[in-house]
Amino acid sequence: MKLSKRATNIWFGCLFAAALSISSVHAQIIFSFNLNDSGNGITMSGTFDANSLGSGKYAILSLSGSVLDTNVSSSPENFTGLSLYGGSDNTLLYPKAPQYVDANGIGFSTTSTQYNLYDTGSGLGLLDTQGGNFLLTSSTFAVTESSAPEPSTWAMLLCGMGLLFFCRRACFSRT
Repeated sequence: MKLSKRATNIWFGCLFAAALSISSVHAQIIFSFNLNDSGNGITMSGTFDANSLGSGKYAILSLSGSVLDTNVSSSPENFTGLSLYGGSDNTLLYPKAPQYVDANGIGFSTTSTQYNLYDTGSGLGLLDTQGGNFLLTSSTFAVTESSAPEPSTWAMLLCGMGLLFFCRRACFSRT
């Protein structure tokens, strides 16, 4: 049985969509976070872009947002990037509430200082290059996973739309 050119195109389109869905095992995930520690005058909020390492661990690739540390500055400062300050490994543990970080922590920088947010074993700690090492005892740290479709979802959508297009085209070409 010989396939028509149209059927062959549909077949290869489906194979391409399947290949896309297989290659997206380690899809990028976006996490929103908010930390407020009124006792030490520290507030942070923003997003982490991360890849799954498996077993609830995520490698943070980048972050955006701002920090207001009244011990360093009177106005919020934007994050300028990740850092390895304080031996941080930039690993997010999700959904391991309430710390979400390990003892090595998440390192990040602003225009005036570098920080390391880490698990002290009894709570969260925040180390900075301005000489501060705070135990965040009155803090709330919330991390939520943002819902963003994976590439395999987009591939299936495009494949389905392509099939509908070709079926509709075939139907009109017969009449």
